[in-house]
Amino acid sequence: MPPLAAASPQTPIPQTPQAEPAGISNDGLDALVNFARRAAGADVLLAFEAGDDGLAKPLSASPKIDFMPFGKLAPMLHAADWSQGPLAAEMFNLPSTIQVLLDRPARELWFLPAPVPEARFSGMLFIWLSNPPPVCECSFRLGMRDQVGMLAPVFSQMLIDRGTILRKRQAMQRFQDLFGSVPNGVVIIEGHGQSGLINAQMAMLFAMSAGEKTVSEIAEAMRALRERCINAEFLTELYRPLQRALDLELRAVWDLGHLKLEVETHPILGNGRNGRIWLFHDVTAQHIVDENLRKLAATDALTGLWNRRQFFAAGEALLAEQDASGSEPVAALMLDIDYFKAINDRYGHQAGDEVLREISARLKSMLRHQDQLSRLGGEEFAVLLSGLSAPGVVEIAERLRQAAASAPVSTADGDIEVRISIGVTQRRGDESLVMLLQRADKALYAAKAGGRNRVICDLLADLV
Repeated sequence: MPPLAAASPQTPIPQTPQAEPAGISNDGLDALVNFARRAAGADVLLAFEAGDDGLAKPLSASPKIDFMPFGKLAPMLHAADWSQGPLAAEMFNLPSTIQVLLDRPARELWFLPAPVPEARFSGMLFIWLSNPPPVCECSFRLGMRDQVGMLAPVFSQMLIDRGTILRKRQAMQRFQDLFGSVPNGVVIIEGHGQSGLINAQMAMLFAMSAGEKTVSEIAEAMRALRERCINAEFLTELYRPLQRALDLELRAVWDLGHLKLEVETHPILGNGRNGRIWLFHDVTAQHIVDENLRKLAATDALTGLWNRRQFFAAGEALLAEQDASGSEPVAALMLDIDYFKAINDRYGHQAGDEVLREISARLKSMLRHQDQLSRLGGEEFAVLLSGLSAPGVVEIAERLRQAAASAPVSTADGDIEVRISIGVTQRRGDESLVMLLQRADKALYAAKAGGRNRVICDLLADLV
């Protein structure tokens, strides 16, 4: 490296404390920077790291000054040719954040690049100020000055080591902040497989204190919690592959009945040898909302029975199941309240609604759990029955008719006698649900045309 321009051994500069990252000593870096400035005979030396964004972040300075981050200059310095020694400062337009720290304008600059991974524009910026006092140009100083460039690898390694420590410190601090404040349960199993950590939320679920635990303690607590779940058998099978597939990622809901936990587990940094993290998120409220929304979407608001949409969805599934199993044909019943319009006209729509609710309850009480009852609209209802012979279907239809007429419906406007008509049919071959209901509807119209308050079916010729 060519000799650098002479400069004063020490130029007074306002001094403020140099900020240091928490937990990281700057002593070694400060000593290197101070030595390099004196060896080069510069007035000021600023050491910084800068990544692709070009923002120079202060690391150390000699003399000790607290300079602010600056942008744009770092890439320009890195791109310049410094092989012939210092360059005129006016070529680079020093940021005002640096100029205000100097007691005189900068005359010359020299940049010693020290690129490191993720900070390729890092280095040391030597500054010579204008109007320097005379200094001794002794051979000893010139010899040292020529060797300053050899410090670049040392500075780079210091940046790498310092960055590693800083990242670890920052990661640990972020982790501790997150681990202590996250509202979800967190379990971390260390890579060595001997110990782990649980946070306060997880400690409440495990009924133990938070903090570091042995893996066996955590495994036993987790097993006990899982075995309390309604879906424990499913979860046991789900997690069995974790014993041999260390990198497996899984997500499932642990259903404790009153409490539902969405549990996510994955290897740390994608590698099971680094350890494993478990996240427990309480989704009980969301499940309640979702369940309520599903019910609203599937049920009739007035009667609580299935609505048309849900009836058709469940009906299609029932027919598909019958096709797959070859079980007894599915039967369809179409029901209609006789003279319902007259009820509304005489007693009012509020009384009509009470009639619909009461008749719905009576019909439902006569059916099995697996039978599908729906209010299709207005005073019209539909039922799908499975696993019954033709006589059994007719018997249930007759029970429904009798239940509807078993007693008057009491309303605020008086007692109302209610009768219903029912059309019954049975699926033929692989006909669709629509075709099945159309035939039941024809039987219903036949029942109304025949005088109402009766069951008409086309199940078998001898039953028609």
